[in-house]
Amino acid sequence: GVTDLIRAGENGHVVSPGDAATMAERVIGLLTDRARRRNMGDAAAKTIGEEFDIDRMVREQESLYLRLLKEKERLHHPAFI
Repeated sequence: GVTDLIRAGENGHVVSPGDAATMAERVIGLLTDRARRRNMGDAAAKTIGEEFDIDRMVREQESLYLRLLKEKERLHHPAFI
């Protein structure tokens, strides 16, 4: 999920649901520190670019499909029937 992508304080913040005080603290911190805000935004954009790169995603899906096909072929081999 989203929390797997976030490195706290580097490319974002994770705040527990209902923790308004911490959320406000994090937002105010970003609003008052332009450099921190820019650095965090740049780091977040980099993370998303790396994690959701279309070429990488296609390779991973292709690899998954090939593994599943091999497993299906193995299970339907006459030795297993």
